[in-house]
Amino acid sequence: MYYPRDRMSAKEAVERGFVESEVPVMGDFRFYLCEPGIVTAEMVAAKAPCHGLIYRDGHAMRIIRPAPRREKVDREAEIRFLRFAIINQKVSWTRPQPQLLT
Repeated sequence: MYYPRDRMSAKEAVERGFVESEVPVMGDFRFYLCEPGIVTAEMVAAKAPCHGLIYRDGHAMRIIRPAPRREKVDREAEIRFLRFAIINQKVSWTRPQPQLLT
């Protein structure tokens, strides 16, 4: 069961009956994507060492800091999520009609 870490300590969570459990993750890698100079590789290394950094440079993408591969990835959950997203996407199958200017 999830408990709000910003509102109670681990000790208080155990006293209230919360149990810590490991949850499988989705995705092999995590990256931050931004324009050059907004986030630095040092900032990512200090605050989110499990993330990489990609700069958008015009139409090109440059990997500034590679992300480490994540362990315990739940591939079946990823497939279920992607199927759900594809099935439930809002697609308009009709072509918009041109507007005549008067």
